[in-house]
Amino acid sequence: MSDSPPSFETVDVWFDGALIRDTEGNVRLWGYGYKVSGAGLDRADSHASIFGNMIELVALFAGMGGEDRSEVPSVIRSVHVADLEGAFSALHYLRERGFAGRVRMYGDSKSLMERLAAGSPVRPGVADARAIAHREKLIREVGKAFASVDWCWVPEDQNREADALAWDAVHDVIEHKKLLLKSARTHPERGAFVALGELFTRAVLPGHVADTDLQQMQCMCGRCRPAHE
Repeated sequence: MSDSPPSFETVDVWFDGALIRDTEGNVRLWGYGYKVSGAGLDRADSHASIFGNMIELVALFAGMGGEDRSEVPSVIRSVHVADLEGAFSALHYLRERGFAGRVRMYGDSKSLMERLAAGSPVRPGVADARAIAHREKLIREVGKAFASVDWCWVPEDQNREADALAWDAVHDVIEHKKLLLKSARTHPERGAFVALGELFTRAVLPGHVADTDLQQMQCMCGRCRPAHE
């Protein structure tokens, strides 16, 4: 009877997050992308959310917002929250598919990857410390389904696919919101639905979306970065 350790398959995961801020530095959109390779589970996925400022939206509905929302805090300030959402989503996908082998996670945030590899808690003074700690707890829980989860830092040029997935998702949301506002202006007969859509759009993007270009926001993806240089 052999005493050799069991052999596990290995899956590689590249992940990245993206944030878009307005000219005052407030996060307006965030997203993530990930790529899974190995064990017949290859997948590329991404997601973006207009709810980066959920507290602002709640304040608007409660009549606390108005034009000046300076007293209403933003939910997401650190891109690490978006990074971790991507990592969690990839691990959740693997667990749901019944994978139980080794997972190698690749990200381009050196400080985040080194801390995850060491298992160190986030410092209380870090931006979004509570949100980061919560997501890391979820990642540790889902990680129990695998033989091992290793966190590996890679430079940005080796993480371009995940980066592009994250930014594509964010841009898709922007284009959807522009179309929604255009529909609201050209089809006023749609009533409450249109009004709600415009409220959400104005809460998420600064000013009139139809007049808001990516170059007016601090979008630093490969497509938009030249406009800021």
